[in-house]
Amino acid sequence: ISVATVINTQLPTWQNWTKNLYYASTAQDGQYYFTPTNASELSLIIKHATIDGNNKKHIRISGQRHSVPPLIVNSDANNSNLNTLHGSTWVIDLSCYSDLGSDGSDNIILDTKKSTVTVNAGVREDELDSYLTANNYMLTTTTAGGFFSIGGIAAVDVHGATVNSTNFPGTIIAYTVMGVDGVKITYNINSKKFDGYNPLQFHRVSLGSLGVITSLTIKVQKRLYKNTLVPSQELNSINSEEQFIKLYNSLLFSDSSARVETFYNPYVSWLNMRVLKWVIDSNPDNPIQNDPNPQPVKGACVIAKNNSWGAPYLGVTGSYLETLAEDYGTFV
Repeated sequence: ISVATVINTQLPTWQNWTKNLYYASTAQDGQYYFTPTNASELSLIIKHATIDGNNKKHIRISGQRHSVPPLIVNSDANNSNLNTLHGSTWVIDLSCYSDLGSDGSDNIILDTKKSTVTVNAGVREDELDSYLTANNYMLTTTTAGGFFSIGGIAAVDVHGATVNSTNFPGTIIAYTVMGVDGVKITYNINSKKFDGYNPLQFHRVSLGSLGVITSLTIKVQKRLYKNTLVPSQELNSINSEEQFIKLYNSLLFSDSSARVETFYNPYVSWLNMRVLKWVIDSNPDNPIQNDPNPQPVKGACVIAKNNSWGAPYLGVTGSYLETLAEDYGTFV
């Protein structure tokens, strides 16, 4: 069926971004990989997959390919037999999807009156961060990595938070999802409750089980200057449980407004804890204005067409992390 633009071929080999897990469909399975660009195309794919009599399909959403199978597809890497889901799983890539704005061509919409941003699920975090910074805003919490798709870190309990704030899914105040009938519906804080529960509670960290997330509305906060967030990092040697607890007590309670991201390697005995920290300074001594026209960030659609999903292999170096902190304000 011809229901959407398909990147490269109808039968690509799906690989995660580290390319150690893959899913290879076969000609007899037929087309399984779709890249809808708008709501009409996505609706057609979903309805065909879920309503077509005995040929119903499992639908899986592929973002920047960081989540490992079987969240997306079962891997053939460790299975010499044909995958049992061959022919019954359709993968939908939302990298080129947009449905926002008056004509549905936008994928990010900022509401300065409400301090919220609505973004399509396939947009990468680094693209959103760049957009927000250029408009003097930032996310309210740290996230796990700028190369993730926004829909991915909303559907999975991604790590990263400020001490006094929730993790990223907790900052989302509205989810728009498309159900098996191909119809979009939005759940927000005003949605009708069922047995005392707001549907929004279940859509946070839903693992995609409640429909295809098409867009999200996220709480954001003002970032008047580029150096509103002051980045720093340190390396620590942790050799005991007591040292681990002492360090975390210091990190979490010495400045409860700070954003903290830590990396712990238990397999080495020296400098095994890297700490990244961002302290909010609303009125820096030497304010640096945000660049209203920053260097363009490659969007998810461009990256997908170049078959280069996921993070660049630049290494976790100090200068790299500090540059990202200065540019985006979160650990990206």
